[in-house]
Amino acid sequence: MTSYLKPLIQSRTYLETFDLLLDLAFGVLWFTVFVTLVTTGVSLLITIVGLPILTLTLYLARAAAHAERVRVRFFLREDIPQPAYEPRKGDSLWQRLIAPFTDRTTWKELVYVSFVQPILSIVNFTGALTAWTVPLWALTLPLYAVRWHSASPQIWSGETLDTWHEVVPVAIAGLVALTLAPWIIRGLAGVDRRAARWGLSQSTLRRPQLPPPLRPQLARR
Repeated sequence: MTSYLKPLIQSRTYLETFDLLLDLAFGVLWFTVFVTLVTTGVSLLITIVGLPILTLTLYLARAAAHAERVRVRFFLREDIPQPAYEPRKGDSLWQRLIAPFTDRTTWKELVYVSFVQPILSIVNFTGALTAWTVPLWALTLPLYAVRWHSASPQIWSGETLDTWHEVVPVAIAGLVALTLAPWIIRGLAGVDRRAARWGLSQSTLRRPQLPPPLRPQLARR
């Protein structure tokens, strides 16, 4: 029982909670910036400015991915090494423009910061906020619901919770739910950690498996 309740007093729980709530701010920022740049660059590809905009987008994706690694390392205690990007094949203007387009890691980082992280941030924010606010609301209900009837909440059936025999069971349920909150936070943080490990790590191209060499046929008698 002690090990079950221990996460309630561990700093890790509240550090991960803050990270899950902060995710939404980063998600909105990354989604707004990168979806705007990608759509603008693609729509202007018929002009001379479309390609530079897309090149800038990919370089910004690398910078955003670095910021995400810092966030994950500080809040989630997950150290994701900085990947080694493909070096450009020359110093000409054209080679500088197309260099990030040939790097698989950069494309994976762009997908992560523009789609995966923003979608996951909505789930993280909603889950973390609900995990704490619902039990805390239930626990504090007896402090005001009976004394101030105007503040008493109504449930889905239309009944008002304004008597002790109604609010005490809700408070007990809130106490039970409060013990579950840290485990919900850890589950959400675990998913966030695994997604970051996928999206921010080095992308390696698997070489196709060659069939084993055929055994030499036995000499015919």
